[in-house]
This record gives sequence, structure tokens and C-alpha cells, in this order.
Amino acid sequence: MGSALLQNACVSRWDIASAASLPADGLPGVGHARWKVELLKMRGGKTGKWEMEWAPEGIRIVTPAVIQHTAATARKIG
Repeated sequence: MGSALLQNACVSRWDIASAASLPADGLPGVGHARWKVELLKMRGGKTGKWEMEWAPEGIRIVTPAVIQHTAATARKIG
């Protein structure tokens, strides 16, 4: 796959997949929509990986600390 990325004319290449949601504010049920986003190629720039989540105030990047805290809260409730 690496050589295929080098042989096309695109400026950037993204991989976006769904991610498991976590209950919001410790409530049981399904949380906000979440995505795993990876920038695989960026001509002249850096690549990266992020986890993003929809929230009422807008889409936000979820930090590892938020993921761990929310998962720990969900385990206590569930």
C-alpha cells in the first residue's frame, strides 16, 4: 500500500472510520457519534491520527485523557 500512495497525484489522502461512542455525562445508552480520522498522506506536510466526536457545540477532537476518563466512568455505571 505504501508505494501506491506515492504514485498518485493527490495532495492529501484521508482514512475515516466510525469509532465506538461512549455514554455522555455518565448516562447509560449510546453517546455522541465518533470517528477515527487518519491523514495518510499530505504533500509537503505532516500526517497524523485523531479521534473526533460530534457534540452539541460542534465537532471536537477527543484527547486520550478524555477517552480514558469516559471509559472508566462507563465501566462504573455498566
